[in-house]
Amino acid sequence: MNFDEQQAVTHCTEHGAGWRLDCLGDMRMSSENKFSRRRFSISTRSKLRARVSRMCGSPVLCHWLRAGYWFEQAWEVNYILGQALRRHITSVNLKSSPIPPKWRAQFEDFQRPMGYRFLLRRLEYPAAVQAGQMMMVHMWWFNARVAPVYQEYRLAV
Repeated sequence: MNFDEQQAVTHCTEHGAGWRLDCLGDMRMSSENKFSRRRFSISTRSKLRARVSRMCGSPVLCHWLRAGYWFEQAWEVNYILGQALRRHITSVNLKSSPIPPKWRAQFEDFQRPMGYRFLLRRLEYPAAVQAGQMMMVHMWWFNARVAPVYQEYRLAV
């Protein structure tokens, strides 16, 4: 669900839809710019932050303004990418836009924590078990990325 229409995004996210951030990185805030004013007004951004903070159970997908345009405008790439990670980004659409070579390292660093990745950190089990008896297994899982898992999964051993 895109966030242009607050009533629609409220309804859909309350019923399980994910959130799609269109034009991630658009730092244009001038009053002459209708596009930015419509999507990124202070009011919309405030509502958006509140909505996203309540939505940790839905995927966050980013569709961004061309990185080359960010570069031309001298926008702060680390700030933009950091904001996407703060919002628990699950995936991003690059729009077939090349990443400026000078920023390649920042984008590679950005990709690593995106999404979710669960790692088994600890596994405890008894050294011996009687045939036909129940065996207790204790596990400690760690999410090494920024996004939570969005569905309930049953783990089988």
